[in-house]
Amino acid sequence: MDCSKKINCKLFIDEKYYKKLNATGKEIFIYDEASGLYYSYFPAEACSEEILYSCIIAYCEITLIDFNNIYSITDQVDLSCDIFRLGTSKQYFTLLITITYPDQIEAFHDMMTFEITRHTSNSFNFKLLGDQTIFSLDQLSHTF
Repeated sequence: MDCSKKINCKLFIDEKYYKKLNATGKEIFIYDEASGLYYSYFPAEACSEEILYSCIIAYCEITLIDFNNIYSITDQVDLSCDIFRLGTSKQYFTLLITITYPDQIEAFHDMMTFEITRHTSNSFNFKLLGDQTIFSLDQLSHTF
């Protein structure tokens, strides 16, 4: 792919997740009456799949995590995200979120699962299917 080429990305979320966003996050999304979903556009570099997914991670960090008050993200919070394929399917992927709060020893995690609804040379559309409640692997290992 040409590294100077941009691909148009479109992220869809449902009303349940839209309601969790703060006012700034809600301003980014547009309601689509036909589907009943909210969506937002962003450009991404189409140099490689790796760069595309890096852009998706960055966009999701801002729109779905930073603008969702449940995560309590501040400058003191250590936030990282990684993308993984869901099983053998190329239509689904999971965003693994790792959050370390300054007053906590253990890291907390969340997982957001997405479906790729369209992927062409010019566009990449994906929909948030759901997310896992914040959990800590450290706490689970201490209970057994």
